[in-house]
Amino acid sequence: MGQSKTATELVKWLHSLTKGQSAPPDVPKELTDGQFIQRVYHSSLQPRHDSDTDLNEHSKLEKRDFDPSQQMPGGASPTFAIYLVKEQWAKYLPHEVSYFVPATSLGGVESLMEQRVLSTPDESPNLIRVSTGIEDVADLKADLTRGMLQTLSKHP
Repeated sequence: MGQSKTATELVKWLHSLTKGQSAPPDVPKELTDGQFIQRVYHSSLQPRHDSDTDLNEHSKLEKRDFDPSQQMPGGASPTFAIYLVKEQWAKYLPHEVSYFVPATSLGGVESLMEQRVLSTPDESPNLIRVSTGIEDVADLKADLTRGMLQTLSKHP
């Protein structure tokens, strides 16, 4: 599976863990319904017809019905972001996973994860940037599940 397809499938799965979504039955309850992940940001989740309360000025100008798949017929970006409920979870999650390296890069073959505030100080400390590599998506999902559960148990 290519990086774009892996990212899109991973994003769909992570989005299912946000509030009001239907999570897969094999996901532990404490990770569902927005209890850990508040929001997922990725081009495959557009067009967006939701109501952001945290929009910056640039984001307020974007057209809500814009569908990026029209510009990217080969697939969406392998990079996306997740907004976690607690800042401390965003700090520790990148270090509780095995397949994801806690770093920032674009275009590599390994999966990476980073708390954005470490690279961009004006970003929310709850935001994590993820770049998918060439690993199997099932392995990445299992790794994220383990990492989220570890983060919850060590940093409630």
